[in-house]
Amino acid sequence: MGWLLPQTQQLKHVEKLRHYGTPALLLAWVPLVGDALCLAAGWLRLNWWQAALFMALGKFARYWVIAFAVV
Repeated sequence: MGWLLPQTQQLKHVEKLRHYGTPALLLAWVPLVGDALCLAAGWLRLNWWQAALFMALGKFARYWVIAFAVV
């Protein structure tokens, strides 16, 4: 979705994601914040393969913890 947004201005908080890069997407599982991180990653045109990998790792870790807590 972020690819569809025009890059007309630089945003302060989005620049933090550029600084930390795709590893920041490990937090993609966090409600509301994670959605904004994913949108910003697309807007910044970060490497989609690395972004998908870190998002998947973060979400896998979340559900692994939940599954471990239930058992």
